[in-house]
Amino acid sequence: MIIVMAVVMLLTLIPLAIFTQSLQQLPLARHDQDHEAALAAAEAGVDDYLNRLNQNSNYWSYNAANLPGDGNQAFTSFVNVAGPTPNKETFRYTPDTTKTPSSGTIYLTTTGKSRNVMRTVKVAIRRQGFLDFLYLTDFEIIDPALSGSPSSCQYKAWQWNSSRNAYGPNPSTCSIVYWTDSAALNGPVHTNDGLYVCGSPDFNGDTDTYYNSPTSQSVAGSTSFGGPNTVLNPLGCTNSPFFNRNNDPASGANLPFPPANTSIRTQADGALGGTGCLYTGPTTITLHNSGNVGQMDVVSPLTKVTNAGCAPGTNRSLPANGVIYVQTVPSSSANPNYGACSGAGCNGDASVLGTLAGQLTIAAQNDIIIKDDVLYHVYPGGTDVLGLVANNDVAIYHPTSGSPATNQAGSITDPVVDAAIMALAHSFYVQNWSKGAPLGSLTVNGVITQEYRGAVGTFSGSPPVIQTGYNKNYSYDTRLKYLSPPYFLSPTQSAWQRIAYSELKPTATP
Repeated sequence: MIIVMAVVMLLTLIPLAIFTQSLQQLPLARHDQDHEAALAAAEAGVDDYLNRLNQNSNYWSYNAANLPGDGNQAFTSFVNVAGPTPNKETFRYTPDTTKTPSSGTIYLTTTGKSRNVMRTVKVAIRRQGFLDFLYLTDFEIIDPALSGSPSSCQYKAWQWNSSRNAYGPNPSTCSIVYWTDSAALNGPVHTNDGLYVCGSPDFNGDTDTYYNSPTSQSVAGSTSFGGPNTVLNPLGCTNSPFFNRNNDPASGANLPFPPANTSIRTQADGALGGTGCLYTGPTTITLHNSGNVGQMDVVSPLTKVTNAGCAPGTNRSLPANGVIYVQTVPSSSANPNYGACSGAGCNGDASVLGTLAGQLTIAAQNDIIIKDDVLYHVYPGGTDVLGLVANNDVAIYHPTSGSPATNQAGSITDPVVDAAIMALAHSFYVQNWSKGAPLGSLTVNGVITQEYRGAVGTFSGSPPVIQTGYNKNYSYDTRLKYLSPPYFLSPTQSAWQRIAYSELKPTATP
């Protein structure tokens, strides 16, 4: 009897203990579920904001003090995550747009809540843009202004060319630029055109194009390399390009260029409320530093009036808002910078050289000429960043003379340029690229964005050997994913996307 009673007692106590333990575990399990659900709710808040922003590119201007007209209450209170009701998950968000006008970046803080558990994330949001690619072109042809090609050449691979009753430019009469054995690009590449390949170039970063693999488009020499896009080979070369990512070249967005850099000028022109430095006519800017403080020497003979602290001279401080603009001499005598000049002597050309300590954008109404190395005081690493934005060309200075041509004083051997380069209407190229003896390698650490492909040298033989100008050594500055030169330009249309993410400790009171 005693044994029977003991067994009965055990059979009673063991399930009771198991049941008690299960009850004790329920709050922990519930908390774990709410912990994950709260993060999912915070993520839903980010997605909600991005969706609204991509439908209305001005949505970043709204906040708790300036509510949008769409009835969105997430700026001021917790709102339900979309889904079946009743829904226990909610979110709210707060955008920080204090740096958006200068950097193009929105910092969004989103808190998600599930019952009484909260989790908070902070994301940086920026348009997909020119700073996302080491090399970005609009047309894959030599600038007609440099090549003399006819207007019938200004077609992208996916555009119907009625003059030849086919898509794209005529390869027999147009200066199409081919990626060859000598090309190695150490960073992401994009073109609004298609990639023309002849040989074995190395694309060592993600590569995409706006040109899709033709279905109804009949393009001679199109060759698929695994992805939805193609490389183009009207010359019939033997192709074996290396792509860093499977299925490249991938299908990318069209990233339209702004027509001009006038928005940067606004930040430099005191008459328009700008606090940067506005210079007039040909201007030379030599960057240097005192300790870790950036300075500049400015030679600008035709500048008469500019903002306080910007007068040409030596050891000048960089402008507080980080913007310099060089304008062409105004044609109106009512303008305080009007003056007597003629031809190229009136142009808004900025010559740049030296070492930058700080964050700066130099823009020109006409051209930017790189006269010597342009370097960062601290690189790699650091926060020094430079934008060079020309309405027309950005050019490496290379004077030559005589026949046969020889390099003249001022030609640069193995130049290094640390910058985000942008040539809106023309190209990044080397002056007199087809003349003189070779000068080594042109190194760019940053990004190159240009309307047309620019020439930097000539090559011959197989494998190609440099004959004039420079070999290319281009590497992407990965800091540009989150660090922008002041007021650098963005595409006129592109999607907003996350560029950085972190989780924060949520506030005690939601």
